[in-house]
Amino acid sequence: MNRRDALKYTGVAFGYAATAGSLAAIMQSCQADVNSEGWAPKTFSQAQVDMVAEFAETLLPATDTPGAKDVLVHRYLDEFYTQFYKPENKTKEMEKLATLETHLNEAGGKPFVKLTPEARLEVMTELNNAAVKAEKPSPVMRAYLDMKRKVIDAFFTSEKIGTEVLAYAPVPGPYKGCIPLSDVGKAWAL
Repeated sequence: MNRRDALKYTGVAFGYAATAGSLAAIMQSCQADVNSEGWAPKTFSQAQVDMVAEFAETLLPATDTPGAKDVLVHRYLDEFYTQFYKPENKTKEMEKLATLETHLNEAGGKPFVKLTPEARLEVMTELNNAAVKAEKPSPVMRAYLDMKRKVIDAFFTSEKIGTEVLAYAPVPGPYKGCIPLSDVGKAWAL
């Protein structure tokens, strides 16, 4: 082995060693205690948790795959808001959530969580269509699109979806650039 290769391998080994501890800490901090029976929200109120759960389930309902409630998206989002937002940003995010909740309640004529699943879907579809078509989205539309993105991110990064619904391989193996789509199967989690 020449000197250049030795330096290269030493640098790679040092990089892995330096990031291993911080990566483990980040991954551990992302795991919310969502499976316990006595779970209580840390940032959201119980009413907000219920609204976010119904919003998420309307967006991603259970079919032949788990729904948003099945993978506990609402609990993940509460933990996300708790762990990753500074107090001043958390206040802004909670104001956006309140704006969205107020709009959903008013659009449905009663609290969003009390609406039928069909009525929830209708209210959200109207808001989605308006947000997509708007040249300059209103605060309600921005709050809706932001929550929609967070719900989808939480859903598709959940362990259950990543390992049971999407194809999962922690180490995918060699790169194969030109293979038929039929050989690929379903979408990959990583």
